[in-house]
Amino acid sequence: RKVDPAVAMGPVMPLTQMASDQTARHRVAMLALAFFGTTAVVLCAFGLFAVVSLTSHLRHREYAIRLAVGASPVGIRWMVLRQGVTLAFTGALAGAAIAAAGTDALSGLLHGVTPLDTAAFCAAAILVLSLAGLASWIPARQASRVDPLDSLRAE
Repeated sequence: RKVDPAVAMGPVMPLTQMASDQTARHRVAMLALAFFGTTAVVLCAFGLFAVVSLTSHLRHREYAIRLAVGASPVGIRWMVLRQGVTLAFTGALAGAAIAAAGTDALSGLLHGVTPLDTAAFCAAAILVLSLAGLASWIPARQASRVDPLDSLRAE
């Protein structure tokens, strides 16, 4: 101002505050996406657990018959786990296709990552399949512990 009082001067603020103001919109968008993504993953895990648990409960008699005929509890456990992971694999493929189609909408928010980043897609698929294995473990363990005599007597 001492050199030329006619020059308009904007607000004076530290560079860190200016940078923070410039990135606030992106930061809020990323926090919202992280929140909704985490919520989706949690709902996916609970939903898969519920579906596999219900299916396992409905097939209770079948597992009892298989165990009575000579199937091993480990075989029953792997059968239920395979069912849950197959559901999750199908969902992961569908999710990857939808995510690949929607990358253009989010490309403005990505910095340092290409929209079709193979590592990110693989990490997401591995996360979903790992959660599927964990969500299917409890119903699989319960299915392998079926007592054939009690189950067949009850029917």
